[in-house]
Amino acid sequence: MPHDSDKIESHSPRLIQIPVCYGGEFGSDLAAAAADCDLSEAVPSALHGAEVTVLMLGFAPGHSYLAYYDERLLLPSCRMPRTWIPAGSLGLANRQSGIYPQILLGGWSLIGHTPWRLFDPQAEKTRRLRAGDRIRWVPIDAATFAGLQEVQT
Repeated sequence: MPHDSDKIESHSPRLIQIPVCYGGEFGSDLAAAAADCDLSEAVPSALHGAEVTVLMLGFAPGHSYLAYYDERLLLPSCRMPRTWIPAGSLGLANRQSGIYPQILLGGWSLIGHTPWRLFDPQAEKTRRLRAGDRIRWVPIDAATFAGLQEVQT
């Protein structure tokens, strides 16, 4: 006899435009990532702006894995993972990206930051993203970031 827990969540993929501030204090690894890919600093941001699919959520509650980018963004994971990555950080590695939904450890190059809160365990809908959703990045500046920033825990 089937149980409620056996039901598979079904939904139509959505296109979600997520604001992101690239480089500097928002993406400390952008310059190094660009150099490793033999590209100017502006190019990874432009390539990263391509529409990508949420492949899955995992590693930690609400953590998204997004793919696949241009082959020029075949950037390896960092040799030494960080033990503290702020919530909202945008990581890039192996033609994929991920958004850290809470303070976590991780080994991907940090290229940007979103002011959105993507995981809230207290909310009715705990996560903003679902597998299959399409993501389009919307570059923003620091002032816009400050105006949009949501409380992160």
